[in-house]
Amino acid sequence: MLESSVMLESSLPETATVQEARLAVVDCPVCGSAHAAPLQAAVDRWMGGPGVFAYALCLDCGLTYLRTRPTAAAMGAYYPPGYLRRGRGLERVRQWVRGRDWSPRVRLVRRLAGRGGRILDVGCATGDFLVAARGADLVPAGVEPAPWAAREAGARGLPVWQAGLAEAPLPLAAFDVVCLWDVIEHLDAPVEALGAARAALRPGGYLVASTPVLDGWEARAFGHAWPGWDTPRHLQVFSRASLAAVLRRTGYRVEGWSWLQESWLITALTLTLAARERLPAPLAEGVRMVLHQRLLREVLRPIFRWLDAALRGCAITVVARRVEEDSGWEGGAARRGDRANAAVADVTAAWDVQRSDATNVEAPPCA
Repeated sequence: MLESSVMLESSLPETATVQEARLAVVDCPVCGSAHAAPLQAAVDRWMGGPGVFAYALCLDCGLTYLRTRPTAAAMGAYYPPGYLRRGRGLERVRQWVRGRDWSPRVRLVRRLAGRGGRILDVGCATGDFLVAARGADLVPAGVEPAPWAAREAGARGLPVWQAGLAEAPLPLAAFDVVCLWDVIEHLDAPVEALGAARAALRPGGYLVASTPVLDGWEARAFGHAWPGWDTPRHLQVFSRASLAAVLRRTGYRVEGWSWLQESWLITALTLTLAARERLPAPLAEGVRMVLHQRLLREVLRPIFRWLDAALRGCAITVVARRVEEDSGWEGGAARRGDRANAAVADVTAAWDVQRSDATNVEAPPCA
């Protein structure tokens, strides 16, 4: 399968160091199967957290996932504030790129939601995308599990639920678009979370998700150094096929794929990490500073756009639509989907009458 094309040479025995490193061995988070082929061992190269982890390929649904991973109680330690704000390389480059390039994402969501459309950003962090969306005549709300990030978003006047997606008390069938920008790969229970997102969408509403995929040219080119692994925070690493499959399983129809962010970011992250691991600190910092130059990115942008179009880049964005027929998803997602379907008529009637009034959807207080 496509996932196996980037398999590395080593593998970790599933029983090794599980107890002392506070690790857990899990079955496939999408289909629940225990039938898996071991792939590579991996460590936390970006933030330097402890532990050795192991990826596996589900032999039933084809998902590549982190089979040996931190326990739920231990996972928070792998998301220090620096991961989002001032990480050693990772978020410095991301801030440089994303601070200037929200417009493609905003344009896409505005086109799907329409003027005055209600949008929910899952994993909204400190609210940068929501602020940009608010400036484009959209009505934003967010979900963010990190307390410090939710507080910062709330201080910007944004309504944010400080919770995980599946735990947040979201209104049913209330949003035109739910966004998961670089989030789905982090979810411990992606099926349940996608079911919760579906319940929050109005009938026919859109899910927009971005994630690095294994069948992009960068994954093939960079192998174990590909930033899309981001062990142990990326709990599953999709291909387009496995991502489409989980969306179908949870009640969506894929409408299309796009590359809103050219692959220069992935290349810059790869070079940043390689320099940090192999060069003296002053030289590594020099490489980082060069990669931060806006002019360099603008010069290289046409080349990387061509590469993404010709070879299919890994920084994919999928647009999927909520469908009403039974798609066979299970557990809590199905229960929430049933609740949403029961509430559709009442909620959509109020939506049609009062669509432009942002106060009609009950939102959390600003965190």
